Amino acid sequence: MFDASLCRADDLQQLNDLHRKLIAIQIENLRALGHARDIKLLFANGYGRPDFDFAGAFSEDAQKIVCEIFNLSHDIAIAEDELHLRARPN
Repeated sequence: MFDASLCRADDLQQLNDLHRKLIAIQIENLRALGHARDIKLLFANGYGRPDFDFAGAFSEDAQKIVCEIFNLSHDIAIAEDELHLRARPN
């Protein structure tokens, strides 16, 4: 987690783009570990709300990837909230 209010808008947008790319890479890593069919069920409620009970049956490496995706998605949400807040008229 980070304090998005300290970042410039351009930096927040770049950060979001990078985080989305990292999430895509981590999804591919889950596929490589043999969880291609599980991804849809695991993230049925979005990347910010994975089914951690379901992920508990995965290997330790896969569980770490799920946690990383969860954390990245929360950073994206924080940055997007800050960008929306700045876009509102005072």
